[in-house]
Amino acid sequence: MAFAPPKNMDGPKLQTKMSTWTPLNHQLMNDKVFEERRALLGKWFDKWTDGQRRRILIDLLERCSLSQQKFCSKQLQDRVPVEALDFTTKLPRVLSLYVFSFLDPRSLCRCAQVKSSIYLECKSYFQVS
Repeated sequence: MAFAPPKNMDGPKLQTKMSTWTPLNHQLMNDKVFEERRALLGKWFDKWTDGQRRRILIDLLERCSLSQQKFCSKQLQDRVPVEALDFTTKLPRVLSLYVFSFLDPRSLCRCAQVKSSIYLECKSYFQVS
């Protein structure tokens, strides 16, 4: 109305009226809206198929900056075990030799063919035993 008193533009009703609006100037409201949207996205993600999840992950990674992609890479490295890990480089030498002591000569020779560091460990095992 033309003669109506002006409405209070800072009230909480106006700040949450539109669901697509994010209150950038009010940190508490911004955090609340973010957490609500994060929970909603999680519920959607749980209902998607594997193909849909993969597509959205690719879309998100393409939108990320290099530093954000590095962060994702670090998070994945921490959570996903490395396949075919060379235990001789991770374990102390004594433990590696102890593991090799359970192998028969044929299996030990096969291990030695995999990698030069394993070959050297196997060679030192024969010198020790």
